[in-house]
Amino acid sequence: MPAIWFEEKTPEPSADPYRMDVALFVGLAPLRPLDRPPAALERWLQEGGWLDRVVSGACLRDVPVPVDSWEAFQGFFGRPEESVGEAAGLCPLARAVRSFFAQGGRKAYVVSMGNPLPEGAEAARRVKALERLLYGAEGPLGGRETLEDLASFSFPPLGSPEADTGTWHGIHHGIALRDVAFAAYPDLPYLVASPSDPVSVEIPPRRDPEIFVECSETEPPVPVRRVWIPTAPRCDPAGLQVWKKAVQAILLWIRQNAREWILAAALPLPEPQREASWWVEDMQEILAAEPEEGGCASAFFQGAFPWLTDPLEPGRLLAPDGPLLGILAVNALERGTFRSAAGRPVPGVSGTVPVLSWAERERAPDASRAMIRRLCLFHGGPTGVVLASDRTTSLDPSHGPGPMSRLMGFILKAARRLGDTLVFEDSSPRTWSRLQRALSGLLESIHLAGGLEGSSSREAFHVMCGPQTMTLQDMDSGRLVARIQVQPAVPVEALQVVLAMEPDGNIRMA
Repeated sequence: MPAIWFEEKTPEPSADPYRMDVALFVGLAPLRPLDRPPAALERWLQEGGWLDRVVSGACLRDVPVPVDSWEAFQGFFGRPEESVGEAAGLCPLARAVRSFFAQGGRKAYVVSMGNPLPEGAEAARRVKALERLLYGAEGPLGGRETLEDLASFSFPPLGSPEADTGTWHGIHHGIALRDVAFAAYPDLPYLVASPSDPVSVEIPPRRDPEIFVECSETEPPVPVRRVWIPTAPRCDPAGLQVWKKAVQAILLWIRQNAREWILAAALPLPEPQREASWWVEDMQEILAAEPEEGGCASAFFQGAFPWLTDPLEPGRLLAPDGPLLGILAVNALERGTFRSAAGRPVPGVSGTVPVLSWAERERAPDASRAMIRRLCLFHGGPTGVVLASDRTTSLDPSHGPGPMSRLMGFILKAARRLGDTLVFEDSSPRTWSRLQRALSGLLESIHLAGGLEGSSSREAFHVMCGPQTMTLQDMDSGRLVARIQVQPAVPVEALQVVLAMEPDGNIRMA
């Protein structure tokens, strides 16, 4: 039966190309049957060239859907807990979107590539879902059905989007969404997780007949048995390799097609027996090289860890990618995308898993410091959970701070917008001067907002556009080349001060 829509009159979605708070979520969300989408969404899909795909599929499969609240998401995709049939199952995408808005996010796009998988789905179904998530169809992964087979398989590129939107799948749709600044694949850790049988905590009914016995003077001690209840997906080495290859493919696509984006991803939890060596043996190896060299170190990648406890669903841990995107979004709106989000509280969560004790930090201080330099870490403190670091996984120290990469993304996005106004202009000194003035005005506004260092504009940035930046061939072909030099304001995320009390009661810095 087609879905019944109760639609409130809302303004049609608009895209501001200068926004740096909008996220694109690609994943698995319940697909409800529908004859026609709501009027505002129908007009928007028609303008973007996606309406025919919705009409032919009778659902919102593989099309971007703009949402500005958790309620709007539920209006399009329904409540995941109420889904039945093929749409029933665990929905990491829905939890990520909900936490994004809970942390202050204002707008997101959701691309559902299919219905969520049920918990405990067999490996073959998860591999097919991963294939559909990345490529939009079956076949690119060569018919492999296990994570062990995929771990040694070389993932093909995600492909460059063509002019025809009918050939786009998943992340490709983001090319037409000019206000997108972040991308996320919330289902990845779940699709590469190790199979695990849930531990039953139910007390079996007693079947022995009740009889009266004499009271004993001393009760025997009740044996205490610790059990591990899987509340989050856990990865073995094969699953971690598949996760790495999927992230590599996404990062390579972003580097080629959307350099102003940041990919935010939750790092998979290790299996319990590998927790001690997870960072030293696994993640540091993955982050030791750039995607072209088999790693995931990139200025376009912010990895989030550890996972969070969710009071709304105490039986399951919450992946940290959704909360991280919400924090980065509200930080961009309130303080500017060029400012660090480190230190911001994370409302609505009660703890982190795993918790790194002080004893563990002392045993592995180098690993602990390295994680803070390479990851977006959440940390529980006396006042609650906070985002302790805002970093990319880049090996280049100048691109390590997250605000640096986001600032460069904003400059690139704004420069493209300015370039659109000059497409039909000839390559002449008048056009060069116009572009130079426009870029200087943009950088001046960033400098005045505190995003660039320097007591004056001359110290903060320098823009050149003219014969010194272009060859004769560039000029003859109408190609404009501008050179921008900026001095970003370096964020200070934390200062460590050691105070020592002398025997006489005086305090000094140690």
